[in-house]
Formats: sequence, structure tokens, C-alpha cells
Amino acid sequence: MDLKELGSVDPECHWYYKFKSESLIKNSKDKFGNPSIIVEIGAGSAFFLKEASTLFPNADCIAVDPFYDQSNFPRYENLTYSLTIPEKQADLVFLIDVLEHVDNDLELLTTAAKSSKQGSKHVISVPAFKFLWSGHDDFLGHKRRYRVNELTKLAGDAGLQVEDYGYLFGGIFPGVVVFRLTKKFFRKSNGESSDLRKNSNFINSILGHFLRLSGPISRNKYFGLSAFVIATKI
Repeated sequence: MDLKELGSVDPECHWYYKFKSESLIKNSKDKFGNPSIIVEIGAGSAFFLKEASTLFPNADCIAVDPFYDQSNFPRYENLTYSLTIPEKQADLVFLIDVLEHVDNDLELLTTAAKSSKQGSKHVISVPAFKFLWSGHDDFLGHKRRYRVNELTKLAGDAGLQVEDYGYLFGGIFPGVVVFRLTKKFFRKSNGESSDLRKNSNFINSILGHFLRLSGPISRNKYFGLSAFVIATKI
């Protein structure tokens, strides 16, 4: 989770972060084996790494983010925090909503792959579809959005073999498309601001259940708000 959103969104209960965590980590657990070192690069709040640490309690979990304040690391006490990618070779690497922030996404992904063990698993997600660009992207400092074929090619170029890929949040994709294109058409924009807001428990529950119940639509190969790949270092 981006540090910029911490003031307005709690990932522990927000439907967006809970569903992404369930899809990419909890429901993919069987693909990861039994990792001893887990590294999240661009970890921000370290929410996703914390979720992984509950599934693999014996793993050494390292959150990496160059924007951490060494006097005020995130609140999760069972994690290790670092400003740079550690020399320890990870078995499992997360780059969740990170590559879109950097000038050279291939360089970062290649560095991440080289720092990990042979056969290590890499979980990567990015915002999907350029036509969905909005003030949300500007606020978070995004440089691009991706189609899933672009992301799979990027992973391959970095020395990773893609095992699974697709899009997330397909169930709400039509509504978000209409919302964002309508704002563009009528030029109604709040400028640079996050689309995610603090919601009531009721709203978080309703949207969370909807995404889970829409299963094959909310995680599919064709459309969604986030593109993802799960890959292995070859």
C-alpha cells in the first residue's frame, strides 16, 4: 500500500486491499512452497507482507521501501524494515503496485530477480489500462498503466517465467470505466487525489463479498483494474 494513502485508508479493513491480498497471497499460497525469506519491494505500509507473514510464520519477512522514515517504520512489529533490497536471497518476492512508480521498470524488476534465489516466486501487480488514467494516478505518482501482455513480457525480459497472470477487480470494472470516462468527458475532476476513501464497515463488507462471489469475473484473463503475474526465477 502506498504511504500516501495511509492517512485516509486503513488496509486492514478496506475492501480493495483485502481482496487484493486474498487474491494474490492467500489464494495463491500453494504456489509459494515454504519460503524462508520473503521480501516485499516498495512495501509502503507493509500490509501485504504482514498478510504473508501470517501464512508463513517462520519466514524472515523484510519490507523494503526507500521512502521509509527510520524513526517511524510501519506498525507491524514482526517484520524487518530496510531502505534497500537486502543481500539475502529471497524465496518469495512481492512487487505489488510498485513498477508503475519508477522510470525504468525493467531495471527494478531485473534487480529484484537477481537478488532472489533460483526458483523463487515473484508476485507482481500494476494498475491496468492506460485509458483508465485519472487524478488517482497523478496523486500516487504513477508513470504508466499496463495491459497484462505488457506485464508478462516485462517479467520474461527480467528473467522470470510466468506461471499465472490476469486481471483483478473485473467485477467492478464496468462501473469504474463509466465513472472515470464520464468525469473525463464532462471535465469534472478533483485534480490529483486518491479514488480510495475510508468506508463504513457495511460498504467494505458489501464490496468484499461482491468481489468474492463474482469469483471468475473478479480475477480473469481479460479485464480489470489491476494486472498481475506470478512468476518463477529461471
